[in-house]
Amino acid sequence: MTLQGFVGTYVGACKYQQIRYQQGGAAMALTDTFVKNVKPSGAPSGDKHTDGQGLYLHVKEAGKYWRMNYRFHSKQKTLALGVYPAVSLAKARQRR
Repeated sequence: MTLQGFVGTYVGACKYQQIRYQQGGAAMALTDTFVKNVKPSGAPSGDKHTDGQGLYLHVKEAGKYWRMNYRFHSKQKTLALGVYPAVSLAKARQRR
């Protein structure tokens, strides 16, 4: 088994893991400036930037979408909260 299998679960084993963990957005909540300036990376599925408690910003070429993951009867569900800029960061947090 390689160390790449442990990315995000054990921070500090190697420099690659620390960089990968920090890029995941797990350490800090989103800010208004970041949400306004973030651009899609070109990945076909888009990019997910987490805010906390299941809330994340899904950035695609078509736009920026607020989503929330939750569990109901032991099944993961995703709730759409709106599209940025019609729904701001503060309003998305309230809807969460």
